[in-house]
Amino acid sequence: MPAARGAYDFRSPCANDSVEPLPTTMTILPALLLAQVLRSVWGIEPGPTKDEFELQATEVRYIEATWTETVVRGRPWVPNKRIATLADGTRLVVRGVVQSRDKEGCEGKLWYAVWPFGFVCSEHAKPTSKPPASGRALALEPGRRVPHTYAYVKSDGVPMFAGYADVDAGVPTRPLTKGMSLVVTHDLEYDG
Repeated sequence: MPAARGAYDFRSPCANDSVEPLPTTMTILPALLLAQVLRSVWGIEPGPTKDEFELQATEVRYIEATWTETVVRGRPWVPNKRIATLADGTRLVVRGVVQSRDKEGCEGKLWYAVWPFGFVCSEHAKPTSKPPASGRALALEPGRRVPHTYAYVKSDGVPMFAGYADVDAGVPTRPLTKGMSLVVTHDLEYDG
């Protein structure tokens, strides 16, 4: 019968006796954090069922947003949850393409499945040979959690104007829809 062993004491090659080991609860924290992130990602885009859509291969590796507000959706059809809004010129990695199943939203054109998840209408992006830029998109000012101040549209039909002349003429550029988020760069009061 083998001799009984004492408690196992793990030491890395760089162990320093003056440093106390972390409590066991701290060592499991990264695994729990990873599990939460994966659960969140899968909750946004759970794997498609066969009756939803089929992801097809494509030779397009990267796309570049061509609209000032290019929408990334959770599924390749409209209406579906908007999971991101991209600025013109933003580049993404393509995972595949999906045929459009409706005449709204993407108007019968292909949807690009982008990495790590989501779908962009091919009408709102163009293929490019340039990969996405790495690094931070926007630097945060100290004490801020987001790079801008945002406003949310609370009802459909709010008019958007391109300039003072359009305001004076009462000719909106387009109507805004409920749920849109807008970046507020400064306050302006025009004619009272």
